[in-house]
Amino acid sequence: MHRLINGCFFYRRTRRRKTRLDFEFWLLLHFQERTAWLRDADATIRELRRHLPRYEKSTVSLADFAEGVDDAVRRAKAAERDTPHHTRNPSTSVWRLVERIRAP
Repeated sequence: MHRLINGCFFYRRTRRRKTRLDFEFWLLLHFQERTAWLRDADATIRELRRHLPRYEKSTVSLADFAEGVDDAVRRAKAAERDTPHHTRNPSTSVWRLVERIRAP
């Protein structure tokens, strides 16, 4: 599990230069399905705070998300499968990283 979590945070650090909301959306998928449009990362964080009121981007607690990884993978795959590519907002590809890390 630590390898999986560390991989996700490596993904976040390497993509930090982009202003996309895909990582926060990935975290949100640990708690709920979401296919409706999200304006930006701040809107995603507001939604995430409905589940984790003290969520701060700079101090993520891994324990808050460990239980929901399988749900997040399932939800992210479904969102990608069910949404035409040109309308994918929100979207995330973190689930691909999770599956690669989990692979034997």
